[in-house]
Amino acid sequence: MTILLQNIKARREHDNYPTPAHIAKWVVEKCFKLVAPSTTYFFLEPGCGDRAPFAKVASELSDRPLLIDIMDLRPVVSNEIYYNMVGSEIDYLNEQQDWRSDKYKYDVIATNPPFKVALQFWKRSMQLLNHGGVLGLVVKLSFLASKKRAETWRSNPPAEVHVFYPRPSFSGDGGTDIAQEYCAAFWYRPEMARIICRSPLTTMSWVNLKEVEGNKNV
Repeated sequence: MTILLQNIKARREHDNYPTPAHIAKWVVEKCFKLVAPSTTYFFLEPGCGDRAPFAKVASELSDRPLLIDIMDLRPVVSNEIYYNMVGSEIDYLNEQQDWRSDKYKYDVIATNPPFKVALQFWKRSMQLLNHGGVLGLVVKLSFLASKKRAETWRSNPPAEVHVFYPRPSFSGDGGTDIAQEYCAAFWYRPEMARIICRSPLTTMSWVNLKEVEGNKNV
């Protein structure tokens, strides 16, 4: 069998594929609905790229005081003033590079992690999640599959998974990866899920991105 590879594009450095604003908004709104009530929210977008789309919409959506941290391996060039750049070129996955002066944790962590290290992003984010906090990840649907990750999800199933259709574009030119489907997955800290009597079963739904993009109030 001959496999044609000429249409397969090289991956961008650090898997830098910015999340469209309407998807980031949908994910952050969902996080704010799921997170436990608090007087002030600590929000983190790791792997924010040069646009920090989740942090930007969080700063616009929250109806409570919000402290926002963003970080990325690459220098962040965004000049927005909505958030605190805790450091360019910090390795989020390196526990020795801890930027938190008083070891505070986050109520909401939302990001679109590089796929190659998405599982490591998930593990690190769960460590940094506050009691009652919520983690929202935009990932390939295949992230929830594979023999390697299956045992992790059996022990730590997402509370919710929302499959996106039609297939979203992360390239900025409207192009899509015909071999991949995408979703948003949300986790609580395990002990919090038990306290608030969340079902151990994962809730699933399918989200029409055409409707999300066309509805400014979604």
